[in-house]
Amino acid sequence: MNNNLIVERLSIVKQLFRMAASQADQPEPTCYFAILTLHDCVEMFIKLVGEKMNVDRFSLMEYWKAIPQLTMEQQIDSLNKVRKSIKHHGLLPAKKEVAGKAIIVEQFLIENVKIQFSIEWDDISLVTLVRSANARKHLIEAEQLCKKGDYKESIYNTAYAFHELLNEYEENKKPEFKPSPFNFGKNMRWHKSHYMNMLDHNMKQFVDDVSTSIDSICDAIKILSFGIDYKKYAKFQLFTPHVIKKSDGAFYAEEWHNKKWSQQSAQFCIEFVVESALKLQEFDFDADEVTARREPKKPIKK
Repeated sequence: MNNNLIVERLSIVKQLFRMAASQADQPEPTCYFAILTLHDCVEMFIKLVGEKMNVDRFSLMEYWKAIPQLTMEQQIDSLNKVRKSIKHHGLLPAKKEVAGKAIIVEQFLIENVKIQFSIEWDDISLVTLVRSANARKHLIEAEQLCKKGDYKESIYNTAYAFHELLNEYEENKKPEFKPSPFNFGKNMRWHKSHYMNMLDHNMKQFVDDVSTSIDSICDAIKILSFGIDYKKYAKFQLFTPHVIKKSDGAFYAEEWHNKKWSQQSAQFCIEFVVESALKLQEFDFDADEVTARREPKKPIKK
């Protein structure tokens, strides 16, 4: 099998596991869906191993007989039985059992990814699933810098990636001669008292407060309209600098306060941008698909 295809499919397995782990953390009854997702995650991985070894079986548990290197057969069989109890008999497990199954599946993947593909589970990157080439480039750089221990520059690159991600997504949604549908107000940056030659202090303060408030509200609405988790975005904003992309394509980062850079914060920022990219990719469209561009007028022959 092609190595790039293997890495991509392992990335999908990892994303599926993350979804299951998130479901397992939810209260009842939402947490029960984690069992179904965990089973799908294991099945997708086993099918990939089967393709690699030219092995195909009708039942999931039959793969252990055909591929002796697979581990944790009894634990996965237990997961399979819980899935059948939910799906076919309506018997619901305790929330603690759901959390336990998530731990088992993670351990199964850690062991067997290394055995079957000589890859560490922690080294599988979800960045390969990001479609935006510019955002993906900065995320790859962020991951490499994080591994080297340069957490500050790693986090800076996640800020660049997020900027590219949102700009690219919004840019191709703009109808001809019209603003983006994600533009919720005029930019108030230049509508400050400084540019209005105001003398009254109270009025200057009022104008500046209104301008700042409108900009903040528009930014928040835009993030929410993209379907991005605003609470995670707020945390991301605490870690990252304000970035400006210059005309030559280079980024300028404005940082006003020293931060406590750490591997945990850098990893959070990488995961947040990847999660945001996948959310945007759930529904994408181009304005050209629905808008007829105006054709240039042909010169009139005399």
